[in-house]
Amino acid sequence: MTHRSDQQTAMLLFRAGDTTPKAVPLGLIARLEDVERDRIENAGGRPLVQYRGKLMPLVPIAGHWDQSMAPERQPVLVFSDGDRAMGLMVDEILDVIEEKMVIDGAGERPGFLGTTVIAGKVTEMLDTAWWLRQAGEDWFGAGAEGSKGPARRILVVEDSAFFRNLVVPAIGAAGFVVTAVADAEEALRLRDAGAGFDAVVSDIVMPGMDGFAFARTLREGGPGATCR
Repeated sequence: MTHRSDQQTAMLLFRAGDTTPKAVPLGLIARLEDVERDRIENAGGRPLVQYRGKLMPLVPIAGHWDQSMAPERQPVLVFSDGDRAMGLMVDEILDVIEEKMVIDGAGERPGFLGTTVIAGKVTEMLDTAWWLRQAGEDWFGAGAEGSKGPARRILVVEDSAFFRNLVVPAIGAAGFVVTAVADAEEALRLRDAGAGFDAVVSDIVMPGMDGFAFARTLREGGPGATCR
């Protein structure tokens, strides 16, 4: 099944583990680092690096990291939110391209949402949430799972750009057409303009109108979406 988002997203293209290009939303990435091999340490058989005064876990996409076979400088995609950070070890950074995401779920496998075509090449779409869990820290709370459902329209209201970029690919790959906005006021402007959605996924703690007030406002009337 093919799933798509109606918004263009800046995608970072890279290679890791094999020759098939891979992609991740650029907005999820805090930094691109080129880490010297000698800075990478092992603890309990897992690589890590000292990063901004803390130990940051490193996760190799290939599944195994051998320091004796590693390049002198290791490309790392750094993901961070607050005081949490993890690094994804890749082979090569290729490019940044802005595309609408059209994900074919037939190519889904652990760590990847499926395949898409970017710059004319079949590309695997990274399931960032899966890789964050491999770092061993609970980023999402107990029981956090991706949604499954038919191809319907979902509005995501989330003030954190990190989590907007994280959930949009995952929800899109589950079969929904996703629109994401940064606050309740912008969501209500969409409603007042006549935009319709089958469901709304909203953060609770947001600047301005919080999630509870937003849900009450939706239920009070006007064209728009169901809030869940």
